[in-house]
Amino acid sequence: HTAGPVRENAAQLAACYRSTFKLMRRFALTTVGMTCVSTGIFGYPLEAATRVALLATFDVMMKTRASSPANAAEPAAPPNPNADPSAEREAWRPKAVVFACYKPEEQRAYAALFPKVLAQFSADWATKQKAAL
Repeated sequence: HTAGPVRENAAQLAACYRSTFKLMRRFALTTVGMTCVSTGIFGYPLEAATRVALLATFDVMMKTRASSPANAAEPAAPPNPNADPSAEREAWRPKAVVFACYKPEEQRAYAALFPKVLAQFSADWATKQKAAL
C-alpha cells in the first residue's frame, strides 16, 4: 500500500508509484497489485490519476527492460529484510503489475486510457532514445 497526495498533484502521485517500485526492487519482488491511489476520499480525479499511474509504470518497465540481462526470467532471490535501501539489484525488473480496480469506473478508465497512454509513452520513449544516440 502507498499513501498518495490529497487532491491533484502529478509529481507527488508519480513519486508514490516510484516508491512502490523501489521497495519492490529492494526486496526482489517482481509482481505487485496497485489500487487507484488518491482517487477516493483524497479527491484526485480518476482519469488524471490513471494517466500518472500508467506513465510511472511504463517508465519503470522500460528502464528495467532496457538494462536487464537475458536471464531476467529466472526467479528472483528471496527478500532480504536487512537489505540496504540504496542498493540496486542488477537483474531486477517487474514482471507483472496489476491495477486493482474496485469500481466499474476505475476499470473503464484503465481500459480506455491504457492504449492511449502506451502509444504516447512509446512515442516519447523512442524520441528520447534517438536523441541519446
